[in-house]
Amino acid sequence: MSPTTSEIRAVVAAVTRTIPLENLELPDEFFPAHLSVALIDAVFRSPCGEREHVEEVIDRYCRHFGISCTRERKWKTPPVRKQETIKDLIGHYDELGVDRMGNEVFQARRPLPGTRMSKVEYILHAAKALRFIGVDVLQDLPSLPSGDIEEALQSSSDVNDHITRKFLICTGDDDYVRGDAHVRRFVAEAIGQASVSATRARSLVRRSAYELILSPRFLYFEIRRHCLSRQERERAHFFGESLPEVDESRSAREYEGRFGRKVNDSIGGH
Repeated sequence: MSPTTSEIRAVVAAVTRTIPLENLELPDEFFPAHLSVALIDAVFRSPCGEREHVEEVIDRYCRHFGISCTRERKWKTPPVRKQETIKDLIGHYDELGVDRMGNEVFQARRPLPGTRMSKVEYILHAAKALRFIGVDVLQDLPSLPSGDIEEALQSSSDVNDHITRKFLICTGDDDYVRGDAHVRRFVAEAIGQASVSATRARSLVRRSAYELILSPRFLYFEIRRHCLSRQERERAHFFGESLPEVDESRSAREYEGRFGRKVNDSIGGH
């Protein structure tokens, strides 16, 4: 069953009411120049446990091996000949070893929560898993189902799926959306239902993104970020802590100012 116009309108309204839309461009982390950089970013940006300064870790890696971190032109994937391959990344480990990669290159040796290895070690395990399924450069990803990539990355250790999600958000197809718990809750509340299936949630987020002239993977990213922020506020409220208030009407005003139309008018032609 396809999403109805009223359901799409309800999700669009929820997005513009709760998520800031003044910065509609994807951040630089969504445009890695190399697959190795995207993998390192996803691993070190894990929300579990202590976090390194991710940009500094990535910058140290790129400077050490003389490569760029982000693309020269955001929406143009670099030619294969200009990319550091996953094979190259594995080669760095073969040459230097895990200890030197951690101490000299990344200068970070935090453990990966839920595993018996460090983040530096997991990068090597994940790189080998990607190579095993034929992934070496950015151009290899569109030809593979996201489920195959998720399975490969998660099979290399008992790791939180945040890493696979972040990796695919930054390197996968522009329509990439997962119907995870946060997205299902957001969509269900928007359309006034107790729950929705993962498939329906994905479809509604994609259709809403098209109406808002946004990338579906960016909207998915922003919905998750909003839900995690709300979760933190609920936790703070439970423990009697205080966090700054969010102006939920601000997003709708910005949307109307940018596109010259009200949220409920934007889907009238469907």
